Amino acid sequence: MNSKTLFFAFVVALGSSVVSADEFFPGDEPIDAALRLESIKASLLDYALDHSVYVSTQAWLDGNGAVEENVLLLSGLNLERVRVNEYRNAFGVAEAAIIEAPTTAVESWYGCPVTSPVRRRLALISHIGQTSSVAARNIAHAAQRRVMQHLTTSQSLLAAADPFVNVAAAGSVYARYMQQPKAKSADLALHVNISVQQRASRSLLAPSLRNAGNALTVELAMTELGEVIYEAEFAARLPKTVLAASMPEVSQDLLRELDARLAEVALQLTDQIRCRASSKLNVSIFRGELRVDGGEDLGVFPGQEFLLVPSSEGFATRGLNAAIKSIAIAQVERVNRQHAALRVVAGALPNAIGAQLIAVPLASMDFM
Repeated sequence: MNSKTLFFAFVVALGSSVVSADEFFPGDEPIDAALRLESIKASLLDYALDHSVYVSTQAWLDGNGAVEENVLLLSGLNLERVRVNEYRNAFGVAEAAIIEAPTTAVESWYGCPVTSPVRRRLALISHIGQTSSVAARNIAHAAQRRVMQHLTTSQSLLAAADPFVNVAAAGSVYARYMQQPKAKSADLALHVNISVQQRASRSLLAPSLRNAGNALTVELAMTELGEVIYEAEFAARLPKTVLAASMPEVSQDLLRELDARLAEVALQLTDQIRCRASSKLNVSIFRGELRVDGGEDLGVFPGQEFLLVPSSEGFATRGLNAAIKSIAIAQVERVNRQHAALRVVAGALPNAIGAQLIAVPLASMDFM
């Protein structure tokens, strides 16, 4: 049998048995949650080993005088800032990508490769600068109301956050817990400092004859768990008039200038919240129900999945091996106004639930 005959027989054999591409490349059918969890664990382990790992050793003598020792592999990974994305590789195998959000303004300036799929609660805390002028204080209060109103109604900011004015609790205990709505809590806080001060003058006239005008200064600083992640400052000139003791009229030009500057600030805040702020939600158990402290107000929806992981503090103290084992995937079953009920679909929860466990939303990025 010559080579041509062998080639013809080989072609006939291939034609008689059609090979489907799906046998080599699986389709888009759902992947088992346990397999997804193992892929995420492996990716987290690799990421931790590549970034921040150190060894802790302990040695002691037992009751018989023998030396006992314990070696722990610890990680300082900041899980609050981690984004987790699941995807299929070229062969259809489930893989997970771990990317940490930028930590500096320089990193975010080059572009933000990660975005948070959930909104964040943003507490607005305002302060009025001290001044001896009643008129200056009145102008500052008017500007304060304008700033708070703009930030709480800005559509660009509402796309990434749920801003609310942080008001001190008032009234009796019964009124606070039975009559008033549930108070909101937030890890993100925007501190707004407003002051009205006289502008510096280079005039050689006596101070009583100088009239350089006044300036309204607005300083903003957004913090998360004590860390400043955004700062901005702008000033608006006030008319060169002597401020009377009575409430001066705030001009429409000043209000328009405030609105224009605040519109820019709202866009910048939105970018920083999506890029540099953490995407985690806190986990708790209430009457046997596993919950996250975010609901309709933060855009959580039924069927959404979260990765339940120890917080950075818990991850660092448990040991890398024990921390990786205490990871689970949970799915949202029911959504309320400010919280959502979860159901664990893969993995097991650690014994201690509370501040040591956080929920990181899955599918925060899209590589496909």
